[in-house]
Parts: sequence; C-alpha cells; structure tokens
Amino acid sequence: DVDIPYLKSVKSTQDTIVKQSEFEKEDLVLLLTSKYPDIIVDAKRIENQIQIIERDKSDYIKQIQVGNVIIKGEEFRKLLGLQSSNFKIVLSDDKLIFVTKGIGHGVGFSQNGANEMVKAGKNYEEILKYYYQDIAIKKIGE
Repeated sequence: DVDIPYLKSVKSTQDTIVKQSEFEKEDLVLLLTSKYPDIIVDAKRIENQIQIIERDKSDYIKQIQVGNVIIKGEEFRKLLGLQSSNFKIVLSDDKLIFVTKGIGHGVGFSQNGANEMVKAGKNYEEILKYYYQDIAIKKIGE
C-alpha cells in the first residue's frame, strides 16, 4: 500500500447505493478454487468458513479469510464482481448473498455521496475538501 496524503478513506454516509449479488455455494467454491488452487473450503459449510478479519474506518473490508486463505478485500471484491468491498454476507438456502454498500474501493471521491451532498446544498469546494482532506483549491498560477 502506498500512502498518499490526500487519498484517505472517509465515511460517506450519504452514499446509499445498495446492491445484492447471489452465489450458489458450489459456484462460489469453484470461483475461489480457480483463483486459489490451494484453498481448503467445503461448499456445504462455506458460510462457517468465511471470516472478515479487518475493516477500515469506513467499513470497507481490508482482509477476509475464506477457509485457509486470507484475501485482501479489494481482491475479493474484484474476484466476485461485487460493487464494493463494503459488504455483509447473508445465507439464504444454498446461496450466499453479498449485500454491498457504495461503489468502488472506498478511498477517494464517492460520486453517489457527492451527488447526495449537492442535494443537501453543499458546493463543489465543500465536497472536494470532504473527500480529499487537507487540500487547497487554487487557481492555476497562484
């Protein structure tokens, strides 16, 4: 991870986009084993073999353990094609449902959150300074 001073995760409570992605347990195991050939996971009990290890302050998953493999949240999100790595997992019959909040990786500018801030009367400078903290907005040549 590279530390970029203005690129920090901030809470975007205005970002209310929620999406569900369903996976049959067997299909999820096939997807995981295609990426991680050494993974040890049982489709019948996969819901008991998934553990969220770490979330950031905005609730995005930084690390998740599936069976014997620890996966970065963003890598897991991309593998499953999820909207974001801010998700919860719900069991429904033989399916796991990933309920995501927001879109993307949770760092930087949230278009959905910014849109809601505009609706609440915030201007562009307030929005930019919220998502990119400790920045200065200047005209070129100042």
